[in-house]
Amino acid sequence: MNEHRHVKLLQLGVEGRQALVVEILAVDVAADFRAPEPELAPSQSAEALAIEHLEAERVRAALVRLPDRDRAMMVLRYWEDLPVEAVARTLGMSDGAVRVALMRARRTLGAMLAMEESGVEV
Repeated sequence: MNEHRHVKLLQLGVEGRQALVVEILAVDVAADFRAPEPELAPSQSAEALAIEHLEAERVRAALVRLPDRDRAMMVLRYWEDLPVEAVARTLGMSDGAVRVALMRARRTLGAMLAMEESGVEV
């Protein structure tokens, strides 16, 4: 996350930060989750690259289906690479609550992907 955006988030109250994160995510889901097209490494086949791209799309599609707070935590922690403490401050939560919620969100995301892979409608 760029430093300016992070500072702006911390200057807002808890409710303002939560609202801003949800607003950012509503826009960024379509924009920021699109990773740059990976370049084909000399040792990587076009087939492997296509599979990697499809898997990334599956994860993004499942992430969009998470509740707003869970998606916000996942994006801030893993896409924006913020430490747990910064995610907690941004969302007005304790560090421990963020760790537990992230664990549950990862499990939910994994279950969504597993059900989708097995052909169960999610």
